[in-house]
Amino acid sequence: MKKLFTIPTLVISVMLSPMSFADWEVVGKNVHGDVFYIDFKRIKKNSDYVYYWELCDFLKPDKFGELSSKLFIEADCGIPVKSRTLNASYYTQAMGEGTPNLTDNKTRPWGFATPESVGEVVIDKVCSYSLNL
Repeated sequence: MKKLFTIPTLVISVMLSPMSFADWEVVGKNVHGDVFYIDFKRIKKNSDYVYYWELCDFLKPDKFGELSSKLFIEADCGIPVKSRTLNASYYTQAMGEGTPNLTDNKTRPWGFATPESVGEVVIDKVCSYSLNL
């Protein structure tokens, strides 16, 4: 019987897989150097609404010492496109690692992304992706 994995193949796959930070994909960076990620595999569509997770990795700690945030967002991809945060968690470690420093489960009001902002880039990519769901 032929082996499915050779030693070099196994070593390369083990080295590369943990470096992917789960399923987070970079979608943009703001003027402050903060990097925004979306987990496209967890995007869900229900009727006219799209639900997704956004991770922001801050270039510098904020005034509370937090280095990242994870937001669960509801988007209305109609015209006009709008979104609101349903849940927000803030972390003192990068990439949303560790225990949240703060979690806010308050649903925020609907808002519109500023034109030509990273927020507009994020919601455009999420809404485009949701067309295939």
